Amino acid sequence: MGNQISGESLLKAAKQGNIEYVKFLLKNKVDPDHNYGKSLCIAAQNGHEKIVSLLISHGANVNIKRTSLEAADWKGQTEVVLLLISHGANVNQLDTVNNI
Repeated sequence: MGNQISGESLLKAAKQGNIEYVKFLLKNKVDPDHNYGKSLCIAAQNGHEKIVSLLISHGANVNIKRTSLEAADWKGQTEVVLLLISHGANVNQLDTVNNI
């Protein structure tokens, strides 16, 4: 398995909405915040609400650079935005270009 279990695999599974593989990777201790939380960001952007919830339940930080909240909002993923906020996403945190 070696190379198959990685943060990059988690990013790809989150992007594709492959919840079973996301579960497998998290069970095998892949860091949900690998690469500054890009897996959470991409899942949020694509509206994969169950994956967002799963990543959060495994310790993903909802406030890494606010990118997950920004991405979900930018793509009109209202349910994901509400989910992130309900798990402590800071709507007043500076974004990636230092705007509120």
